[in-house]
Amino acid sequence: MPKHYDGRRYTRFSVACPFCNAEVRKARCCKASFNELNFVARMQQLHGKTVQEAQQLFPMYQSGAMRFCVVCSELFLAESINSRTGWRRVCSDCRKDTYRTKMLKTYGITPEEYAALLVKQGGVCAICKEPPKTRNNINGKPGIHRLCVDHDHVTGAVRGLLCHSCNVGLAQYSDRPDLLRAAASYIEGGDI
Repeated sequence: MPKHYDGRRYTRFSVACPFCNAEVRKARCCKASFNELNFVARMQQLHGKTVQEAQQLFPMYQSGAMRFCVVCSELFLAESINSRTGWRRVCSDCRKDTYRTKMLKTYGITPEEYAALLVKQGGVCAICKEPPKTRNNINGKPGIHRLCVDHDHVTGAVRGLLCHSCNVGLAQYSDRPDLLRAAASYIEGGDI
């Protein structure tokens, strides 16, 4: 057996990381040092931070307390958890802009028009007259659902705001009034 073989690997090819003196193979530095160097370079290039400022922020980033926004690349506190991914990936400013863009693109209304419609309806669903339901989010804290924007799928015109249950119910009947009348007749015990 060669001298540089220790039973598991060839130690001859191992070198010390120049930053932390950890043993590394086939790399110029260890993963922890690489992550810190990458973070510092990103902070310098995108945000104009000095090396010292970036090194002060790195422990918070490494622990997961801070994240980079996937939209604007800003560093933000990641105290809130998203149910789908586990961590929120977008900062609050970009999330507000994304909501505004989605409302305008999908339904042709701004959040201000949504709020005016909500006030006009008295803050309740247009069909069942119930306020938006609350349910626990992934943190166990109660979260309020927004009312869904109901729109005509042919013309795109906004009809009103509905709770999730009523919105899904209309979708199940393909927005056909004849099917809704037949369902109402069936529930009331009449003949179909």
